[in-house]
Amino acid sequence: MRFSTHRPLRSQGTVRRLSLATAICLAALLAGCSSGDADTAVGPPPGQSTVASLLANAGTTVNTSGIVKWPDGYWLAWDRQSTSGAIVTAVYNWEGGHWRRRADLTIESKGNVIDHGGIGASQVITVASLTGSAYPDFLIHSYGADTYWLNVVSRIGGRWRLVDFDDGVGATPGENEISVKGRTVVVGYDDCQPNCAQGHVTKTGFHYQNGLFTPVAPPGSCAGERLATAARLGPYGRAPYGTYGIISYACADGYAMAVAFVNADQTLTFRSAPGAPGWVEIANTMGGPQGGMPAQIARKIIKSLQAGPQDLYYPY
Repeated sequence: MRFSTHRPLRSQGTVRRLSLATAICLAALLAGCSSGDADTAVGPPPGQSTVASLLANAGTTVNTSGIVKWPDGYWLAWDRQSTSGAIVTAVYNWEGGHWRRRADLTIESKGNVIDHGGIGASQVITVASLTGSAYPDFLIHSYGADTYWLNVVSRIGGRWRLVDFDDGVGATPGENEISVKGRTVVVGYDDCQPNCAQGHVTKTGFHYQNGLFTPVAPPGSCAGERLATAARLGPYGRAPYGTYGIISYACADGYAMAVAFVNADQTLTFRSAPGAPGWVEIANTMGGPQGGMPAQIARKIIKSLQAGPQDLYYPY
């Protein structure tokens, strides 16, 4: 609420009196009184003993965010792994001398899509401001054999939920975390060639917008996710892979070349075009014509393409 900086109105030298109801409301505002989780007052922090009591019945191997001080009050989240392998998460805020439960969420992989890993004592919940929400964004960390999974829990549109990543293949709530810098989540895609421990990792930055984390690179930029999108649109091969399928890429003079892995290494070429996704595939080695760009430009791109000779299939 914005308070006026003008002097009080005076009538015949006397300050205009506030009504009793107005005075009570103003006093309540200045005292920071709360009537819900959106207006929690920031007072003295709750003691750690309150957290211990809260977690007493949460289960084993529980990780927490600790007590989080936010502009609107104090928050806390915990997670644990259920017997089915899913990650169960709960969000609380401190109000009226008690921790109030605000949300329960389950992170569960479905079908062949893996959205999380296992949690242990070292996978503490961290807090960031990624979505622009008035509430803290809780970052749930878990791990697999070669993946550091990240899931983001945020209050968007009036409810707490998992925020999906649009990685070009479809919306998924979990990605392989490389780092979080400011409001950018850097995700890594491993081509697992010759194996996942020794594979090539393509890094992609994501920002939050319109309810999703989307790649930072705009359409038409020289970025793996944009070339992957163009490759899926065809007209050749229509390979069902996302950013993770692009092993290496380079661009020059309105053309681009990418080495992708779809059952085997393939070479794809593109030219710049107006409109989304900003690139049009003009050739590949998955059934379409080879070549497709001027030889001089092709040689220029190949010099900067980070791919070994065994990866590159191009007639120049």
